[in-house]
Amino acid sequence: MNFSASDDYHGESRIVQHSVFMQHIDKVTFQPGDEVLDVGCGSGEETKTIATKVRSVTGVDSSEAMIATAQNSNSASNIRYVVWDARTVGDNPEWRDRFDKVVSFFVIHWIPSAEQPKALEGIVACLKTGGEGLILIDTDVDNHHLLRQSYAHVKNHPKWGVFVKDYVSPVNLWSRPIPDTVELLKTYGCTSVHCEIARQDISMSELQFKLAAKTLLGYLSLIPSEDQETFLEDLYRWALSDFADEARPGHVLHADQSVVIHVRK
Repeated sequence: MNFSASDDYHGESRIVQHSVFMQHIDKVTFQPGDEVLDVGCGSGEETKTIATKVRSVTGVDSSEAMIATAQNSNSASNIRYVVWDARTVGDNPEWRDRFDKVVSFFVIHWIPSAEQPKALEGIVACLKTGGEGLILIDTDVDNHHLLRQSYAHVKNHPKWGVFVKDYVSPVNLWSRPIPDTVELLKTYGCTSVHCEIARQDISMSELQFKLAAKTLLGYLSLIPSEDQETFLEDLYRWALSDFADEARPGHVLHADQSVVIHVRK
């Protein structure tokens, strides 16, 4: 994540996240009286969408910059935004066993792999008995993730590679097999667990691709600021050559893969 570009983390830059969210959000049965916890709310766009369906939403994110963006761009009278680490939501006595619904979209893969199970346990702990949760996590079982492939390209690039040669990605895509994931959630008190890998092809315009790269690629901040636009143009040209959407000229096709976890407690 490139938090220096958090002001751009909305709208067109979030086409991937929003497309996957829209594909799966109807798995949750929201009720007008629900209290909802959104773990890793980011800029708050999905938080605000959910808030139109329920009594209240508490959105938490570890990034002060993201919470500021959410408060400025996606506030509502029934939304409360809080700076809090997704790894420790279950440690907050105010939140344990409190919420009718808990959601977490695309945050678990930013957590070190060894800490991901504890984070999931904490998220589930915030559900009331009878509550319902939806968790979306990036994965890449086919090794075809566009943004991951982009790093390999940049690292070996004659011009840009020197800037990122020591970069270590903070992304830890979910790698646990689906049956093991189901059993893990059951040990956390879930009475019903449905887990699947969902695939979705997402066509991105030049603007959408560049904005997504600008906000999601943590190593972009290592590129000199005066060269970043040239870098993004080079990256787009590479993506267009290797991942072109043949049906839409000028568009890049991202083959998204997400682990979709729907639970009841």
